[in-house]
Amino acid sequence: MSRARELFDRLRQGGTTALDALIADREPESLFLDFKRSEDEGRGTTLAKSDNKNLSKSISGFANSSGGVVVWGVDCRRDASGNEAARPHCVVDAKGFETKLQSAVSRTTMPAFSGVEFHAFVQADGNPAGFVAMYVPKSFMGPIRGLVGEQY
Repeated sequence: MSRARELFDRLRQGGTTALDALIADREPESLFLDFKRSEDEGRGTTLAKSDNKNLSKSISGFANSSGGVVVWGVDCRRDASGNEAARPHCVVDAKGFETKLQSAVSRTTMPAFSGVEFHAFVQADGNPAGFVAMYVPKSFMGPIRGLVGEQY
């Protein structure tokens, strides 16, 4: 089992507790993990332009390597010391944002890449705000080109 698959399964089973542990442990973005903050916190009726671009780049990048996980709803930037610092920045409706991502997958790459999995998890208090974990497996069918930004 790949590290990306293990991480996705840990997030799917542990939800916000597992994500909080990743953030507390200062897990850095890597060849198999990326954090993304939604441009409009997922408020739009469709994916925001930069979210669509990030989805396309993430799928092509991870599919063309050994797979990976993207966690939507986390802002990750370098702090003053130059280290990465991840902070929760929830999407307002995690399950709704998951649906938008699922709907966009088939039109973000060429050829369309199947096998991408999603899991939305919300706050413990029942608030619909939360996060979406996305697992992109390695492609065995050849290079996957991102259609937004025209990249491999």
